[in-house]
Amino acid sequence: MNNTIKNMLKGGVSFQKPEVILADLEPSLAVNIPAGAAHSIAGHVAHMAWWQRQALANIRAGQRQPQTGDEFPKTIPLEEWQTTLEDFFAGLEALKELCDDQKLLGQAYLGGQETIADLLLDFAMHNAYHLGQIVLLRRLQGVWNQAEAI
Repeated sequence: MNNTIKNMLKGGVSFQKPEVILADLEPSLAVNIPAGAAHSIAGHVAHMAWWQRQALANIRAGQRQPQTGDEFPKTIPLEEWQTTLEDFFAGLEALKELCDDQKLLGQAYLGGQETIADLLLDFAMHNAYHLGQIVLLRRLQGVWNQAEAI
């Protein structure tokens, strides 16, 4: 199960890898909210990074930690795009590393019925959902090469 979760977090099997989806993106396009969209690409990335940070803090502390910052910021300043992207990938790597700890994966998350493995699987699906939205936002802005991305 741990390899399955890790592979889902990595992407590249049934959907494109996050590194490909987020590659070669001009910061001005990353922070742009296209007409009809609720969030920018950067907003989606910040949202995924926020939840990853929150879950990692909870797992490390063994209890729910106070939530800090905005879960889904409306705007991301242009100068914060690179940091937002790095934050997302750092959190993703930390989640993938947890997949190697069999004992941890079987533990209950915050004393509930969900295990850490369940949580990581949920994160893989959550990220896939938002990464799909990012592909759509890239298409709307004309910066997604479907032929090269498959």
